[in-house]
Amino acid sequence: MNEQLTEKSFKRHVAYKLRIGQILQGAPIFEDIKLKHVEIEGKSVSRINLIANVVDKFSQEGEKKYGSLMLDDATGQIAVKFFGDGVAQLEEFQQGDTLLVIGLLRSWQNQIYITSEIIKKKDPEYLLIRKLEIEELLI
Repeated sequence: MNEQLTEKSFKRHVAYKLRIGQILQGAPIFEDIKLKHVEIEGKSVSRINLIANVVDKFSQEGEKKYGSLMLDDATGQIAVKFFGDGVAQLEEFQQGDTLLVIGLLRSWQNQIYITSEIIKKKDPEYLLIRKLEIEELLI
């Protein structure tokens, strides 16, 4: 019975610790019109673990609720997008906040963005810590 459970259970993809510049320089791989993953340094990346600062915030109420946070980590900028009831999360965050984001890479009109699974405020020192972590991984 455990074999059946294991075969049917979903295994989450690794959330790679990356900088925004690495994501933007990667090669997006599509399956039909949907983004399957981004090829980054020989890895197939579909989930990321990112630390960056909020540089812009947008929210649209009404029939179709939509919102986004534009994040910057000094290597590039990428949006975290929120839809429907998820837009309410935006109230917690302001321009200048440092955030830890774990989420899925998605694409719309040839632009890569993130849908968040976990998003938390962090101290700004975490940006330096992440930079050092990634440099350590590259050695």
